[in-house]
Amino acid sequence: MPEMVSTGQLVMHMTSIEPEGSFEEYDADFSAFYTNHETNVNLNAMQIVFVIWLIGFAIMIIRSLSSLYKIEKQTECSMLFKDNVYIADYIDSPFVIGLIKPKIYIPSSLSEEDLAYVLAHEKYHIKRRDHIIKFIGFIALSIHWFNLAVWYMYETMCLDMETSCDEAVLKQMGDDIKENYSLTLLKNSGVKLNLSLSLFSFSRDCSIDFNSFSKTFNLFIKGL
Repeated sequence: MPEMVSTGQLVMHMTSIEPEGSFEEYDADFSAFYTNHETNVNLNAMQIVFVIWLIGFAIMIIRSLSSLYKIEKQTECSMLFKDNVYIADYIDSPFVIGLIKPKIYIPSSLSEEDLAYVLAHEKYHIKRRDHIIKFIGFIALSIHWFNLAVWYMYETMCLDMETSCDEAVLKQMGDDIKENYSLTLLKNSGVKLNLSLSLFSFSRDCSIDFNSFSKTFNLFIKGL
């Protein structure tokens, strides 16, 4: 007949069993597990944010290169006028393109009087290195493409460049040309070349109105 074990003996036996590890060891193991799990979650979140930023940056650069390609197609049949000035048939607005050796492209439809004003304007941009400043600004914009404040600052910078350049030309050529100069600017700013978001080009059109930000964001959403 099996020996009967009393309740008191059973309790004493259970309390005499020592755990494999102390409470401090279990607590340390749990803390290490929780910390590792939290670290992995943070890393995954950072990786997702980086991928989102990288896609937006790539879209900005691709759009700029696409714009540059279209410009080159429009100006491939241009003719050298003098120095670094070229005349092209398939453009509607003058612009500067290039960094190290910038070129001025002007539409063939310009009158002789308008040509003098436009060349003075574009040459002053080159003299002041505005095309290089805009290039740096576009790189900063591409890096911070998600920040509306940077888009606003970029547009404001372009507008300030144009205004100060106009003032410099009027000061150089005299206030008596103000009316004709203004008419020339109006005639040559009616058609936009979509050069505002281009790495190596510089035109009077710098009114992006945040539409480019919306297009970039929509392209990113469609790519998901």
